[in-house]
Amino acid sequence: MEILFTLIYAVFTGFFDVFRKLATKKSNESSILVIFTTVAFLLSLIWIPFGIKVPLKFVLILAVKGFTLAISWFLILKVMKSADLSLVSITNVLSSVLSFILGIVIFKESAGLWQIIGSIIIVISVAQINMINKNGNGK
Repeated sequence: MEILFTLIYAVFTGFFDVFRKLATKKSNESSILVIFTTVAFLLSLIWIPFGIKVPLKFVLILAVKGFTLAISWFLILKVMKSADLSLVSITNVLSSVLSFILGIVIFKESAGLWQIIGSIIIVISVAQINMINKNGNGK
């Protein structure tokens, strides 16, 4: 079931990137960030009855997460304004490799051989695609 949810997530993320790119054509990064944050906040109010018993430490962790998300959003919106979506979305895949590494370091998760091989393939593939685009052979 986790694989199905992950695939559905990937489909929505793909559409999300397309809509985000469309938004950067019509507006600046700050406006998009403010609108998205406001809408996300308003939608999150639905969950308040379930989150009242959340400890303060967890709220602080969520605040830090929100801050890092806002910075990453601002940066990706800046890049999307001028770069091709196909290149940005492929390079963004590196976040999966970073999450994998941080899971090992921070949460002491175990790394399987196939996960390591997959991460290496992702890094090499992204580097190769970026080199092809930089040399002008990708278009």
